[in-house]
Amino acid sequence: MSLGETAAQVYFDGFILNSIVPSGLTDIKVQLSTDDGETWVDGIVLSTSNNNNVIEHGDTTITVYQLDDNTTYRVKLSGLNADTPVESNVVEVTTAINPY
Repeated sequence: MSLGETAAQVYFDGFILNSIVPSGLTDIKVQLSTDDGETWVDGIVLSTSNNNNVIEHGDTTITVYQLDDNTTYRVKLSGLNADTPVESNVVEVTTAINPY
């Protein structure tokens, strides 16, 4: 499972990931860290398939929102493949400065 190189678009309160979630995965989450990966929290997301904080295989666009501006986040996908935990690579995204 791979997130690719970077977020597709970055805003002051979130970003959009372009990533194809492979089939066979369940309980898929975007996880965020602001302390170099020491702790991870689940991100609040909208996905290609629906708008209720659920990511499904085949999703190609995942919007992560309600974030702090001007903050660097480490980002990864996590899920289960036949009850075995799996994780993507980690990418770094810095949200923009709030212009308001």
